[in-house]
Amino acid sequence: MTSVSTLRFTAIVIAGALSGCGVAKSAQTADAQVLLRPDKLVWAPARSLPPGAQSVVLDGDPSKPALFTVRLTIPANFRIPPHKHPGTERLTVLSGSIFLGYGETFDRQNSLYLPAGSYAVNPAGVSHFSWTGEEAVVQLTAMGPWVLEYVDPKDDPRARDAAH
Repeated sequence: MTSVSTLRFTAIVIAGALSGCGVAKSAQTADAQVLLRPDKLVWAPARSLPPGAQSVVLDGDPSKPALFTVRLTIPANFRIPPHKHPGTERLTVLSGSIFLGYGETFDRQNSLYLPAGSYAVNPAGVSHFSWTGEEAVVQLTAMGPWVLEYVDPKDDPRARDAAH
């Protein structure tokens, strides 16, 4: 059985560790401690996705060859065209739901419903797409440098931005 003094010591250590930390910036190195509260996240447009999606880097740097984690808010009735990545993508649905399909053609009929709590692994080089019926928040973890390559280059919002 745990003694009261051991519990008190543990509580003091935890309180001391947390009191001096503050809220970490949203992008840190893999060696840094990261403590983030959802009300302190700074969201920005997800430039590699169609307009409307928002993202925040929670940890790491997607442009560097290391592990990173990004959170995305995807609006209701949103469509992410078929695309692939050179690395494996790990996706967790935190709230709402998404539909995920595989292949080089967007096909709502051949997609899987993923409610909050779902987890998916999209292997490197496998074309996939997604869509929402309701707003969703998803978290993506992968190794950088991160690249999103659309099957049809006309679907790439970065190409449209460069043309204007």
